[in-house]
Amino acid sequence: MPRRREIKPRRVAETAAAACCPNGGLPPEALNDLAAELDVLFFRALSEPIRLELLRLVMHQGPLDVESAAEAFPQDRSVISRHLAALRAAGLLRSVKLGRRVIYEVNGAAILLRLETLLRRMRAAVEACCPGQLPAGA
Repeated sequence: MPRRREIKPRRVAETAAAACCPNGGLPPEALNDLAAELDVLFFRALSEPIRLELLRLVMHQGPLDVESAAEAFPQDRSVISRHLAALRAAGLLRSVKLGRRVIYEVNGAAILLRLETLLRRMRAAVEACCPGQLPAGA
């Protein structure tokens, strides 16, 4: 069996940077700022189809408890509860406890702030890496 050639991540990154970025890549401070915004919990929460559907449901119907949310899905209540907790941990939802019930609502301000910060840092990184490549008006 032939051996596969091992691809070194650093070489791939250097090759991609050279192809995309005539300046040789991002300055370390721009890369650090951008990496700080790439929150794994946030993007992992958005990558699950059921979580996106839950987020849409809460956006459409307004604040919901686990029981109300679970009625709209075939999964068990406990599964829906875990998904809602993951969305809350990622900052996409916030919750309020009312007696024994937990009410979830969209954390719109936090979502916008996170996305706007990421976009601002991404623009700065692209401008530092590839001057003149930002579309007009961006």
